[in-house]
Amino acid sequence: MAIGGYQPYWNDSVRYTTPNLYGATFAVQHSFGDTGVSGNNNAAGTAYAINYDLGNLSLSGIYETVSTVALPAVNYRAKRSTVMGVYDFGFMKAHAGFFNENHGGFGAPLEFNLSILGVSKVVTGALRVTAEYGHKDFKNSANQANYVGLAAFYSLSKRTTLYSEINLINNGGAAQQGVYRGIVPRPGENTSGYMVGMRHTF
Repeated sequence: MAIGGYQPYWNDSVRYTTPNLYGATFAVQHSFGDTGVSGNNNAAGTAYAINYDLGNLSLSGIYETVSTVALPAVNYRAKRSTVMGVYDFGFMKAHAGFFNENHGGFGAPLEFNLSILGVSKVVTGALRVTAEYGHKDFKNSANQANYVGLAAFYSLSKRTTLYSEINLINNGGAAQQGVYRGIVPRPGENTSGYMVGMRHTF
């Protein structure tokens, strides 16, 4: 599991999180990559994070660098900055975030900024629903993408959760933003996706 930011999982990594100090914690994580091949540092990266909780407000800041290598055409390093916040109103929670990605190297995709705004609500003790809007602006181009996501999570137990999600994406210009782990659409083509599943922690 990654500290946060864009990638949800980091393989072959180590992490250290400090004890809580007046509501603040600091964390650092390093991934050694996923190839096991000497000289190929694909997916190797380092991330730094600070998290701060003050009553109903939670804030996070994350900076990470990650390499992507698929020679001979691709060898670049992504630099990602993330700022996120959550406020608990009692009857629901609201969250917002801003994400920036820049690259150094060759074969990299377009750099971009991503802004998100969403809400979540516990309907019953076991059922939680969320809604989110996002805008992704690809730098130095007319490409952009807007999306709406809806999700529901139902806890069968402390360790088992059922979930269902749907995403609607509107691509502008020649953007080809697809759903996570989905099929890449044609340039400027709108797309959508849904999934249902069960998550169990051991």
